[in-house]
Amino acid sequence: MHPKPSKEVAIRYIQKHLPDYGELFSKIHKNGGWVKFDPWLYNALKNTKATDYAKFYPDESVLPKLFFIAFSDLETYKELATDLDQANTEEHTAFLDDWIVSAEQDDPEGLWNFHIPKTPEEIEEAKKLFESYSQEEQNEAGKRAYCFIAFFIINFHNYLALMVHGRKISQLVAEAIRGDDKAFLLTVQIDPTVMQAIPYFHERESLAYRTGDSDFLDKLAYRRKNPPLRGKIRFPLLYLLFAMLQDINILDDLSRIEILDICDASGLDRWQNRIEDVNYLGKRLSEFRRYQNHNRIK
Repeated sequence: MHPKPSKEVAIRYIQKHLPDYGELFSKIHKNGGWVKFDPWLYNALKNTKATDYAKFYPDESVLPKLFFIAFSDLETYKELATDLDQANTEEHTAFLDDWIVSAEQDDPEGLWNFHIPKTPEEIEEAKKLFESYSQEEQNEAGKRAYCFIAFFIINFHNYLALMVHGRKISQLVAEAIRGDDKAFLLTVQIDPTVMQAIPYFHERESLAYRTGDSDFLDKLAYRRKNPPLRGKIRFPLLYLLFAMLQDINILDDLSRIEILDICDASGLDRWQNRIEDVNYLGKRLSEFRRYQNHNRIK
């Protein structure tokens, strides 16, 4: 059984983070399903030197490390990881609850609180704050910023992959590296940067060219020219909510009423998402499950 937080903490976590990811998915949906980030996110990736985030995909365990280092340090993580290896389910839940709650506590006096500056005014303010730090503090803030941005963008692609293909991108990458070409193609559709970030992907494409594997290359071209968030996903923000709940292993534990309450608290319009009551929500959830299990490889 995968570790998961308690319902109460999970719901609060989703309500806190759904708007940030929801903003990204709304714009992608309006952009014909193509992933195109706003300049502020590209700047954040560049400024923190986190443009190499895709190299972490093959190791799914790196995500909690990035999250933990962003708010604490690696040595503390290693100590807790050792303890958790011996922990039971209840102890895992208690740890996740404590950590999520502590990480959510804003510390305006700390070296880093993770509000990503978006406007020119916020960027200038963040720059001045960073320049006021000592060299040691700048190094620490830079490391934490790198980990947080990498965590944020990897999570985004995990959610997108869950919505579209029913598996996290970390799972797809692991399957691709084990020789599953179908997983390879789905991965490239979700995040084409894997072709440069992960040696296996570049090598597999090169092998196809060398051996004249036109079938593989045709399928790869098809995935590259088709946006990941296709029009068949009618309710992207609702699907995002389902994916986030699934990612933290809590979706199947919630009643339909509880999910509707999360929708309301997160500002999801019931009429716009066709979830006027529990019966409609059940239909949307069934659609989400069916879409995850689809097979669109050509």
